[in-house]
Order: sequence, then structure tokens, then C-alpha cells
Amino acid sequence: MYKKSIYFLFLFVLIAGAVIVFQSCNKDNPISQNESPTISPNEPIVEGDSTEDWSRRMPNRFYGFGAGYPQKCPHGPQKLQLWAADCQGCGKTLVGYIEFLNVTASSMTVKYVTNVSPWIITCIRFHMGKRLQDIPVKTNHNADPDNYQYKFDFPQSEAKTSHSFQVTLPTGDCPTGGYYVSAEACVCKVGGLESLPGLLPPMNFSANMCVIQKENGCGYWKFNITNAGSWNGTNICGWGIDAHHNGLPPANCANVNLMSSYNYTLDPDCDVSYPENLPLVNYLLNKYQAGTQVAQWDVLGFYQNPPQNNNWVDLSSTGNASVGDIQYAIWYLLEGITGTVSSYNFYNVWGMIHDAYTNGANYRPTCGKKVAIIIGVQDPGPGICYQPMLYMVDVPCGSSCCTIAWADGKCGASFPRSHTWATYFRWGINCYYWH
Repeated sequence: MYKKSIYFLFLFVLIAGAVIVFQSCNKDNPISQNESPTISPNEPIVEGDSTEDWSRRMPNRFYGFGAGYPQKCPHGPQKLQLWAADCQGCGKTLVGYIEFLNVTASSMTVKYVTNVSPWIITCIRFHMGKRLQDIPVKTNHNADPDNYQYKFDFPQSEAKTSHSFQVTLPTGDCPTGGYYVSAEACVCKVGGLESLPGLLPPMNFSANMCVIQKENGCGYWKFNITNAGSWNGTNICGWGIDAHHNGLPPANCANVNLMSSYNYTLDPDCDVSYPENLPLVNYLLNKYQAGTQVAQWDVLGFYQNPPQNNNWVDLSSTGNASVGDIQYAIWYLLEGITGTVSSYNFYNVWGMIHDAYTNGANYRPTCGKKVAIIIGVQDPGPGICYQPMLYMVDVPCGSSCCTIAWADGKCGASFPRSHTWATYFRWGINCYYWH
């Protein structure tokens, strides 16, 4: 009997203890201001260990600043990457990275970049502290990005592929092991014309264009574009827009803005006379290039200059379009006049114009087609206009999808007792902070 009593007493204590532990694990209290991370920040990191269990216990450590930084410490090649939740819920996908620039004792510049097309940024949340507890969390222990210190929101029509902002470093010495940082971004994978404003370089960016040839075999102008990220290109074939202003900038080079022909702002001195005809130009350039057979039409109709007086013109003599034919037609559609081309075929020009007016109204290219990108020289001064140009690029494909991305989001540390994949990491200028 005595042994049975001892046994039941032991069993009761065991069950009661389990209940207490179970209840304590389900409490929904915020992280105490005095609570320390699960693992000491000075615990050595094991290189190559990226298991889910390890990543939840120990934040990755990054160091350095400048182009391509921060990098994983010690001396790893990995940039501080932005990883997004896959739109199909199948995992995580790399969408960009974060840089720390212009670091001083009291501040630095933080730059978010999405360099994987067609991902764009619609919001940024960033917080840095000397302790993990300095990063805002909710009562359920999940990260609370809407209460982070640095917050930026961009409508999708004004979304960005990069954004920089100034951050004030926490006062006092950098803590042993580096600062605690959590960096979130709202990102969207978009397709179609609507995605272009977010994918193109920002206005007044450092993109540069240099003209290298005129009236070549594939366009009226041939040029190179540099300092424009994924929009860089060489030997690009393009076309003139403004027949009134056919001059080139000094040395044939200039800083330029790249804009969708469906969403653009030119310098007032270079405005397009008939912007409503840009869909017609997109239609024409999707159908015709040098060497394309121009559609034959029985009559031209009422178009003038030439011909005059509403003449009806037989177009049975149309042939293959030339560079001069296409440029002549573009200038007429956008300006109502033409500039100077070395040669053109009257019948080809008016055959293309008739085709555009007849079939290109409200034309909006989709995936598999091309869209005109307008090149405008950045403000050269009052009353000055250099020839605006355009060239064709593929319309971005893909359906719209928006999700959340986190810096070091692939295998970074999760917040203690959180129920989301929000991540944080540690950063210092040099690796000696880890020792």
C-alpha cells in the first residue's frame, strides 16, 4: 500500500508539472525587455550549417559596407539577400539584396534593390537596435514591421526596383556581435504594361545614352545605354520621335530617362504633338521592321500631305518597308510632319499609316509582343530640346502577385517563439565585432 501511494503521488506530480509546462509554452506575452536571445551572440557560428533548427537559434552575421556588401561573416561570398515567399506557396525565391553605404559613426545609407525581373518594391520596413528586444514585436511574439522605425510605401504605379534612405545608428558603441537588424519589403511580381514604371530606372537616374550611328540597317538611330542596370544594352536600334527637334546632345551622349510609351513625362520643350497616336506607333513597330512586306490596300482614303485634296490612291505598288519608310510613318503619326530621311517609298509609308489607323486604335501589347520605351534627355536647360527617341523591348510576362520579402530570408534567424518566417540578422562594420 505504501509503495502504491508513493507511485500515485509521483504520477500526480509528473502530470501537474507537464500541465504547467504546457500552459507556459502557450502564454501570449511579449518579449521581456530584459530577455536575452536563446543563444549568446558570442557563440561561434558554424559555417555551412543552414538547417531550419540552426537558423531559428542563431542569427547570421554580416559585415562591411559599399557595393556588394554586407557579406556573410567570416568572409563569406553571400550578399545580404532579399528572399520572398513564393507566390504559389512552394517555398522562397530570391528577389534582390540590401546594401549599406556611406557608413559613418552616426549614420549610413540603406539601399534596397530588386534585381530579379519582374519583381518590384511597394513597401519597405527597416529597424536596427543594440538588442534583439529593440525590434518591435506583437504580443504573439511575431515581428511587427508596421512599427519599425523606417517605413516607406509606394503605390504599384510608382513602385521601384531600388530605394535608398538614411538611417541613424543607435547611440553608443556598437555592441559586441554587432547590431540587431530586421529588414522587410513588400514585393510584387507583375506582368504586362502596368509593370514597366516599376521595372524601369527611376526618373533622373544616372542612365546614359550615346548615339553611335544614324540610319543603320535596323533603325533610324543606333545607340548604347549604360548605368541603367538590367536596361543596359549595346547597338540598340531605335527611332526618332520629334521631327521638330532632330539635334543630338553634345558629343552625342547624355543622361536620359527611360519611360514606357504608355506612361511617360517628357521635357516640356520636347512634347509629342499627338501622344494619343503612341498606341498606333506600338502597333506599327510590332508589325513592321526593315524588310517586312507592307500590306496592300486598294485605297488610301482621305489622308493628306501627301496626297492632297482627299485623293484616292492605288497602293498596289507596296513592297518591303525600309528604315526610311518606318521613320517617316512614325514622325507623321506623332508630329503630323516628317523629318529628313535619305529615302522612302511613298506607297509603303502610306500603307503602314493606313494599317495603323485601321487596326491599331487603342492597341496595348501583351506578353509575347513588344512595347516602345521612350528615351528623353534629362532637362538640358530652358528652351532646349534634343531628339527624343524610342526603341522596342519585350512586354514583361507573368501574372500579378504580391508577397513579403525578408533580408537573409532563406535561412536567417526567426524571432523567439514567433509563428511567422520573419527574420533578423546581426551587422557590424568589421568582422572583429564578433570576437
